[in-house]
Amino acid sequence: ADKALVRCGDYRGIKLVKSLQAMGKNSLKQRAEVCVHLGKFDEAEGIYRDMDRKDLAVDLRVRMGDWFKVLGLIQTGGAGDDKQLREALTKIGEQYADDLQWNKAARYFSQAKQLSQMALAYYHLHDFNALKRMIVNVPVGTLNECGDSLLLDIANKLESVGEHEGAIECYLKAGEHRAAIDCAVLMNQWGRAVELSEEFDFPQIEGLLAKKAQQLKAKGDKLGAVELYRKANKSTEAAKLLAGVAEEASNIAGDPLRAKKLSVLAALEVERFRKSALNLNTLTGGGDETIAMATAKTLETLMTLDGEGGASSGASAKVLDNAWRGAAAYHYYLLAQRQLHGGKMDDAMKTSIRLAEYEDILEPRSIYSLIALTSYHNKYYGICSRAFIKLETSPTLSDEQKDVIQTLALQIFTKHSPLDPQPLPSQFINCLDNGTTYHACTASGKLIENASGSGGGRGGGTGGNTSETRALVCRTCRYSCLERALVDVIHCPLCHAPLDLR
Repeated sequence: ADKALVRCGDYRGIKLVKSLQAMGKNSLKQRAEVCVHLGKFDEAEGIYRDMDRKDLAVDLRVRMGDWFKVLGLIQTGGAGDDKQLREALTKIGEQYADDLQWNKAARYFSQAKQLSQMALAYYHLHDFNALKRMIVNVPVGTLNECGDSLLLDIANKLESVGEHEGAIECYLKAGEHRAAIDCAVLMNQWGRAVELSEEFDFPQIEGLLAKKAQQLKAKGDKLGAVELYRKANKSTEAAKLLAGVAEEASNIAGDPLRAKKLSVLAALEVERFRKSALNLNTLTGGGDETIAMATAKTLETLMTLDGEGGASSGASAKVLDNAWRGAAAYHYYLLAQRQLHGGKMDDAMKTSIRLAEYEDILEPRSIYSLIALTSYHNKYYGICSRAFIKLETSPTLSDEQKDVIQTLALQIFTKHSPLDPQPLPSQFINCLDNGTTYHACTASGKLIENASGSGGGRGGGTGGNTSETRALVCRTCRYSCLERALVDVIHCPLCHAPLDLR
């Protein structure tokens, strides 16, 4: 047979004859090899089974590349080991991957614990949650098929689809702190970027943040810059920018409602900063830290905030010095306008007098013109006269405007004596003449007689024991409103936070 095969040039047959000779007198094994040579694989496997040599059957199926048969033989027992089982599962997964059946491929790769192929399959399936769950099970230093770090490979995959949380977690586990910060910046997660930069001492993030904010402001997108600062937990910067935008909305666009909304947002940012600063000082206090040391930390934080306010100018400084003052100014101005157009002249007059405190926020001409108009319609000509005096002596008005005001005043007071029907409480007069603050209801503008607390309408006590005079204090802005003025209202008229009506 050997000579015949040589003459025929059948090299495969020659090798078969030599292998048969090497087997000696093992006729069953020789018969099985002949069956393999003739393509009768199932018959050959049956012979190996009859010989109780499943290991040879496994080797046969491995040589054929029939990995499903290999898996079946190993799982029935008596042949193969864990290494061969893992190889069979991997090869089956690769076959499904070649056919783009990624769901089945992922299942077999998972059974074979082939982390690199699993990551690729989950990526093609868009199963990014499964990809993120893998991160915990990937040991540091594991390489992918290309010899690169598997953690960095998964991080790049997650970053490419915007899954910043998983990508950052991968980078941090791989020890790539700078890459984690860069990922947070690229994904516009500035709050996370700032946290990481503080944790791993990367001060360059402040420059990147300032540069990005400057680009947004140069494009005219100041609210985009505000959003950027909020994401970076830079509440004071966001508050100062919001206050500036509110000032522009009032002075340039003539939109006091928008100005009020922006001022409320600015004040909320300041409150957010103060609350986070106080909470941080509380949390960082160790067991050996005394109350005096904690108090010193709190005072230092608040003094830092005051220092930022002093270094700023205009609306930016005002919002840090007194967060709710700007919002209150626009609120009372809008309230007076609504009362005026609603025909509530007495309420409109008293609310507009409250605006005399806010000459640094509102235009004096608008303030005293409104006071003069409402008091004239309310027949309080004494108050009207005081408002005209303020207008005539205002340094912001031109001579021509003052002449017009004097002419109008002459026409009014030649017909009406500058007297009031009845005297107003001293708080109104002091506010009109000197800008002295008093506590006014944020819902009606009425005077709250027995209010406690410090200026700007803050605080507010009980105002008496009856429902007619009892005042509620908002826990957010700390401004007061009379309970009787709240009709079907459950939110603060100034900051719109829920009120405790119990």
